[in-house]
Amino acid sequence: MNIIKTADYNEMSRKAANIIAAQMILKPNSVLGLATGSSPIGTYQ
Repeated sequence: MNIIKTADYNEMSRKAANIIAAQMILKPNSVLGLATGSSPIGTYQ
């Protein structure tokens, strides 16, 4: 597990979205288990 520190929620959301997008590009058949609820809304936007 990697821990990535960010300055705020918006930066964390951008980094998380980039990690998810990179995984989908590198391995399109990946199986992703993504969170629900209000916590990841910034990432999914």
